[in-house]
Amino acid sequence: DVEEAISQYLAGFAAALRPMYLIQWDTQVLHFATLAVPPTFSKDLDSHTLPSSTLNDFLNSKDWVLDSTSSTVRTLHLLLFVPSPAHSPLTLLDTHDNPLSPPSLLISNWGGVSILNAPHPPQGGLHLSLEELKGPMFQYLGLLRQLLGVDTPQQSLWVKSLTDSSRGVCEWQLLSLERNLAVARIASSRKALISLEGLVGSIPNMIVSSETAREAAEAIELLISAERYWSAGDFARASSQ
Repeated sequence: DVEEAISQYLAGFAAALRPMYLIQWDTQVLHFATLAVPPTFSKDLDSHTLPSSTLNDFLNSKDWVLDSTSSTVRTLHLLLFVPSPAHSPLTLLDTHDNPLSPPSLLISNWGGVSILNAPHPPQGGLHLSLEELKGPMFQYLGLLRQLLGVDTPQQSLWVKSLTDSSRGVCEWQLLSLERNLAVARIASSRKALISLEGLVGSIPNMIVSSETAREAAEAIELLISAERYWSAGDFARASSQ
């Protein structure tokens, strides 16, 4: 039920951010994914464990082949790891050797991993229900909020407890994101155009093609338009220019 879980728990969030980000989903199943560092069994926890010192090597990049649909589009991996019966249950430990709750970790510039211990050793395959996938999906939602710059209140809140939205994001957070994106994109465009102007001016007799001149003129017009929308308080249209 992974695709149904994405539709139920994550699609609303992606739709809410559609004016600013285009989020597309792709799923893949990788069988027999061995860990780069073998877990050790803890009698006290009655569980196989991975200490915090090994979590940087959790991904087995040598044996795990995770496809990307495009090399030109940024890919964020949201990995749901189901331990083998020989290593189940599997517990991740923090720096104080206490169990991580929820059992998940973030990997910089790659994505995140969530551990899901099967309730029973699978016989002839494992079916994950919507209810079993609920926890990992909310963990992925939190990860996406962080990576995409969604403002979060200082107090600790579970995303589902935001009563004014079932999409995982409030209206004020969308407005804040629109404003921040508009500022960042306008500043980036200004910097690029100033750099281009400086480059052309620094090289005597530099020939600029008509196509480059046309594209630069269009970029200037879009920048002026974005600044007008910004001044009018229409941050969504300002960030989409």
